[in-house]
Amino acid sequence: MTTISRGSHPAGTTETSRLGGDAHGDHVISRPARPLLPAWNHPWIPTAAAALVFIAGLIDIVSGVTPEWRDRLDVIRQILPGAASRQAAAFTVVVGLLLLLLARGLRRRKRRAWLGVVTLLGTSIVLHVVKGLDFEEAVASAALLIGLVLARGDFRAKGDPTTRWRALWVGLTLAAASIMVGLVLLRMGAGRLLGPHPLTAQLAHVVEGLIGIHGPLRFSSERVSDLVTRILLTMGLLTIITVVYLALRPPEPRPRLSADDIERMRALLTRHGDADSLGYFALRGDKTVVWSPTGKACVAYRVVSGVMLASGDPLGDNEAWPGAIREFLRIAAEHAWIPAVIGCSETGGKAWERVGLTALEFGDEAIIDVRTFTLEGRDMRNVRQAVGRVERAGYTYRAVRMSDLPPEEGKRLREQAEAWRGAETERGFSMALGRIGEPSDDSCVVVMAFDRDGLGNGDSPGDGG
Repeated sequence: MTTISRGSHPAGTTETSRLGGDAHGDHVISRPARPLLPAWNHPWIPTAAAALVFIAGLIDIVSGVTPEWRDRLDVIRQILPGAASRQAAAFTVVVGLLLLLLARGLRRRKRRAWLGVVTLLGTSIVLHVVKGLDFEEAVASAALLIGLVLARGDFRAKGDPTTRWRALWVGLTLAAASIMVGLVLLRMGAGRLLGPHPLTAQLAHVVEGLIGIHGPLRFSSERVSDLVTRILLTMGLLTIITVVYLALRPPEPRPRLSADDIERMRALLTRHGDADSLGYFALRGDKTVVWSPTGKACVAYRVVSGVMLASGDPLGDNEAWPGAIREFLRIAAEHAWIPAVIGCSETGGKAWERVGLTALEFGDEAIIDVRTFTLEGRDMRNVRQAVGRVERAGYTYRAVRMSDLPPEEGKRLREQAEAWRGAETERGFSMALGRIGEPSDDSCVVVMAFDRDGLGNGDSPGDGG
């Protein structure tokens, strides 16, 4: 088999790649690397911007929970009431927390993350001035804001498909972050706490503060008590509002193969499927497909943790493969996904190399011609012994197409397959269907093993086309 990943070789260098043989076997080739993948303007900018935004978030949190300069506060209080300054400090902590959470999306070039960070930095500038004339932090935020605006072309990736489960994940993340910030806040103000304050009491104070209840701890300073209360309540409201918004907004379900896609893919398999032993597995239910402009070829893929993973060779006419591959890479570039391929052949590996990907061998495919295969000869001694042990134990097998199985036997086979696979994650992405016995797979072959009594307790169904 061959794994393909996005190459990083400069133009004009030479790379050595190990690719599959005629089917999915062993072969070595060497060719100049040609990085034709869609490129971003400045590859280093998103990483640097994410690091700076993360630091800016930490600065906002620390700035919000530390005392302001007294002389600067006196100037502010001549213009604004003291409550405005304390509330601005609470908002500054929340802005810092959001910057920390958005830094990862910024590193992935997401446009929505860029818009959110730019908005938060603009807000941060105002808050730093209002809470205590913190010109140093305001200038730093302004400089970072200007830099992000100038580099806006490097942040144009579309958002990933999401579902309402994201609301739960974001809610848990915000709640955990709010509790951590609250505990740090109490630790920094420990000198102003009255009476004993064990960790359980601190945790109770933080959790109750997130829903607007003053917890069991008491402070000697009214300013510290008010600041802690405002920060906790603000973070609690932010968590609730965010979760409600994400839960109620229209979901964007993860894409799956449509009925039209399946029909067109089966037509391609009918015309070209004999050339690729893994082609039928492109019909696996958790894949999406991207088509060439002519519709004569397609690439089946799935997005996992920011990686756009294609399975096997493109499906269809070899001459149309480049069009499907270019469309695959275009979508990957739009979302800033990392393009990769698993389980392609030598022919497929060469096609992916032409667009700048590199290849790495990780296994071979064994294909047996049953008309000429024999157990005779010294080289087959170990195989003969294994076969003999199985025969002496009384095991037999039967290979049939699913369409030839009686309904009751097919039902039993599905039940045994589910029990055999258990609850573990299916990992055969490029060479397993992840299902058995569906009407659309009637042409698939299943191999069943039976014990001496013919009970078939050890049935081992195999996916295949």
